[in-house]
Amino acid sequence: MIAHHAVPESNLTEAELRALEGPYRYLRDALGEVMPLKIEAYPENTTVRALGSEGTIIKPDLIACNGIIHVIDTVLLPFDGDGVLDDAQKDALRDAIRALFEIDGPGTIADDVIRKNLASILLGYDPIENLDVALGLAPAPSSSVDEGEEKEDGR
Repeated sequence: MIAHHAVPESNLTEAELRALEGPYRYLRDALGEVMPLKIEAYPENTTVRALGSEGTIIKPDLIACNGIIHVIDTVLLPFDGDGVLDDAQKDALRDAIRALFEIDGPGTIADDVIRKNLASILLGYDPIENLDVALGLAPAPSSSVDEGEEKEDGR
């Protein structure tokens, strides 16, 4: 649970968190396997959103020996508490994985682990062969014979 509240190799002040844009609003927690944390800046506060919960920063910028601590008003849950993902949570997972791929590019070990776990969560099984398709990240591979070959064979 603690690992879901820590972002390794990141020392961002609240002002820096609020300035994050686009895919950079997603931060990999120390779990690094499921849903990254999403930072949302509002005029009145800064929110840290996880898959199963969200927290508001209530005491920012506590300088520690190995980073910066931001106290939030709740415990973040790395998984959905009721065990059922609604459409909004599925969309959040898809947006998060797309953001991480935009930042890091596909093919890293961390991305493969995240994709595998997200597919399992979203679909209820691990579709290794069609992972990109399952997550909507790539066009479906063509399983049919190429049209040019069909015409040559007279089919």
